[in-house]
Parts: sequence; structure tokens; C-alpha cells
Amino acid sequence: MAGKAYIRVMFIFKNREFPRWSGPLIGMLAGGYTGLIQFRPGVLPIWVAVLGGAMIGGLAGCLVFLLDPRRPVEASEGLPEDLVSTSRRPSDLVGRVLALLGLLLGWAPFLGLVLNLIGILVNRRTDDWALVVSKIGFVFGAIVSLVTLIGIVLG
Repeated sequence: MAGKAYIRVMFIFKNREFPRWSGPLIGMLAGGYTGLIQFRPGVLPIWVAVLGGAMIGGLAGCLVFLLDPRRPVEASEGLPEDLVSTSRRPSDLVGRVLALLGLLLGWAPFLGLVLNLIGILVNRRTDDWALVVSKIGFVFGAIVSLVTLIGIVLG
């Protein structure tokens, strides 16, 4: 009898995996539910609490979507190279975090520039989105830093 209970418990707590695209959706659902649970009458309308929680959860889910590594997909040998959309040299977690932080903090003078420069150096041997985001953030950070430096000099 104990063996059946063990198997049932192991089935319930089995590590279930969700696809990457479901991160924002699950985040929105969890955030909306949390906003509904935390609703207090008289403070905010209920739709504001639910919508605000859903937006925060959706943003967190997008972050999980971007930071979660892609599973390697074995391409068919009969397909031409241009039809295979998998990255041969994917970025690691540090590279993806640096790319996102550099893009988000690119408005901060000199800090965004330095973070994006480090992101470019870490992602220089990859061929996925992290290198492109690091380069875009570097250009943006360089413009912001240059304008700030001109403002300080002309002060």
C-alpha cells in the first residue's frame, strides 16, 4: 500500500516543464490572481488591482522568457542552412542578463555604456539576440554618455 502512495506522490510532484512562450502568459495569470487576492475595498478599483498585477506578472514572465535558454533542436540534414533557425553558438545566462541590463540601464550615463561594452565582450562569440541587443544598447549608451559629457563640459 505504501508503494502505491509513493508512486502517486511522485506523479503529483513530477517536474513538469512548460514551453518558453508560456512564461508571459503564466506570469500574467499569476499576477492577476495575486492582484485579486490582495484587493482591498476602498483603496483602488478591482480592475486596477487585477490589471496592475497582470502587467507586473507579464513583465516578469517576459524576463523569464528571455533568460530561459532554448532547447537544442536537431535540424534535419536535408534542410538547407538558411531554413535552420537554431543558433549554433547560443549565449549563456550571464550574456543574456548583461544584454538586458545594458539595454534597460542604457539611459544612465556611463553605466549603460560600460554594461553594454561588457555585454558585447561576453557575447562576442555568440550569434543570437544577446549580441544584437548589446550592440544596440552600446550605441544608445554612447549617445547618452556623449550628451551628458558635453553638458558637463559646457556646464
